[in-house]
Amino acid sequence: MKKMNIGKISLLITAILLVGCSALNKPGDSHMDGQTHMETESHMKMDTHMHGEIDSVDVFTPVEEFLNLELDNYKDYEVYGHRVMMADNSKYITKNTGNIFMNYMIPHHEGAIITAQGIILITEDEELKTLCEGIVTSQVREVKEMQQLLSSKRLIDNEVKGFEQLMVKLMDEMMAEMVIPEDNLNKKEAETLFLSNMIDHHKGGVRMAEEYLKVGKNSSLIELNKHIVTTQNKEIEIMERLLGNRQI
Repeated sequence: MKKMNIGKISLLITAILLVGCSALNKPGDSHMDGQTHMETESHMKMDTHMHGEIDSVDVFTPVEEFLNLELDNYKDYEVYGHRVMMADNSKYITKNTGNIFMNYMIPHHEGAIITAQGIILITEDEELKTLCEGIVTSQVREVKEMQQLLSSKRLIDNEVKGFEQLMVKLMDEMMAEMVIPEDNLNKKEAETLFLSNMIDHHKGGVRMAEEYLKVGKNSSLIELNKHIVTTQNKEIEIMERLLGNRQI
C-alpha cells in the first residue's frame, strides 16, 4: 500500500473540519447562542421580504418604510424587527454621546414599531391593540425626531468614555432575554410572545434612556429620554398585567 503524503492528510483534515463548522453555524442562528451584538452584526446580511438585504437598512432609513408591513406570519415580524435592530450603523457613529445614543435607540424603536404592527393585524384584544397603536404612533414620532437631530447642527453634546460600550452591553442584555421564534405562531402564541419580548425590549430602552440622562447634555435628548422613561414604564405595567392574564 502506498503511503499518503503528510501534507495531503493535513489538507484533508482541514477540509473536514471546515465542513463541520459550516454545518454547526446554520443561517438564522441568533446572537443568543453566545454571540455579542458586534459579533452578530457581521452575520445579519440576510434576505428579507421588504428590503432585499438587511444591510440596505440603516439609521437613516425613513421610518415610513417600516409601516404597513404585510408579512406571512407574526414570526416574520419578530425576525425582521430583530434584524433591523442588529443592522450595522457603525459608519455613522462618532464619539459624541448623543450621536451614539441615537444610533442605538433609533433601530431599537424600529424593532418595536415592526413587531407592534404584527399584533395590530391579528389581535382581537382591544386593549392590546390600543397599546400597540400607541407604541407605533409615539415611536414613529420619536424616530423622526432623532433622525432629524442626528443629521442636524443642533446635535451639541459631550463625549463620555465607554458610552458606546455601555449601549452595546445594554442591547446585548436585552436581546439575550428576547425569544426569536423558529416556527409560525398562532394568534395566542403571537400575543404572548409579543408581550414577553416587548416587556424586555421596553426595559432595555428605559435603561438606555436612564444612562443617557446620567451623562448627556443635549436639551432635546434630555426631554426625549425623560418621556421615554415615563411612557415606557407605564406601558411595561400594562403589558405585565396583560401577560399575567394570559398565563392564568
